[in-house]
Amino acid sequence: PLETAALHGLGYAPAGRAFLDAMAQLGVKDSVLLEAGLTAARDDGSVVPRFRARLLFPIHDLRGRVAGFGGRLLRPGEPKYLNSPEGAIFHKGKQLYNLHQAKGAIRKEESVILVEGYFDVLRLVLAGVDHVVAPLGTALTSDQAALLRRYAPTATLLYDSDQAGLRATFRAGDELLRNGVRVRVATLPPGEDPDTLVKSGGASALAPIVRDAVDLLERKIQLLERKGWFEGVEHQREALDRLLPTLRAASDPITRDLYVKAVSDRTGVSREVLQRQIEAKPRDPPAPAAP
Repeated sequence: PLETAALHGLGYAPAGRAFLDAMAQLGVKDSVLLEAGLTAARDDGSVVPRFRARLLFPIHDLRGRVAGFGGRLLRPGEPKYLNSPEGAIFHKGKQLYNLHQAKGAIRKEESVILVEGYFDVLRLVLAGVDHVVAPLGTALTSDQAALLRRYAPTATLLYDSDQAGLRATFRAGDELLRNGVRVRVATLPPGEDPDTLVKSGGASALAPIVRDAVDLLERKIQLLERKGWFEGVEHQREALDRLLPTLRAASDPITRDLYVKAVSDRTGVSREVLQRQIEAKPRDPPAPAAP
């Protein structure tokens, strides 16, 4: 509904020159639009709207001021998502969508739910889940992880459960661990994402999934076990290669010690050997197999 869109500041960037014409009627100069990242200059000197035929999500700083926009294309084409350009007030690697609204709820819950996209955030917020944020269309950065650590000691990753989502989950999880955040992973049913799940079942469908979230390392071990990676020496070596980055990422000494114990118990590799591997330079990727 329009009321919901207005409440969350959603807008629409029309195709063509309608935006430029509207700004001209309001007396907004081209130089201001360029500086704000709302237009772009072509090589021939002409000015065009940066966002066209896109649903716009405002991105706020921690004081609630609009710092930039994320635009989602509403027709076939690429890129599907487009952000404001980097500038004096917009830094996509240092800001998080909805943090200005969620920070109070995050502090109260002492935890944050991290999702992949703007739609996922909005769907959860509309269902009454307030302690939720998302990166700005890119992998979670160290700056974003450090920002979250200021507000909560723990995070629950609620990403898609397909292969791409799992890769993003473990990248984000390791980044959070490096910044001293304890990380849990929630597992969605096959084919679901947070948006579709809450759309069909509301917050009640989400609650047990978040409640049953498991520790990041435990989730990795679960997946490796399911694929048989702990069977046979060669597979175990490769399984350890997949677990070591998370062991190395755990900056909290207690978390790291618990992780080392868990991996040692599961693989039979001594804690002393694991500790030496953690402190050693990560192994180079294996050379391609000979034809």
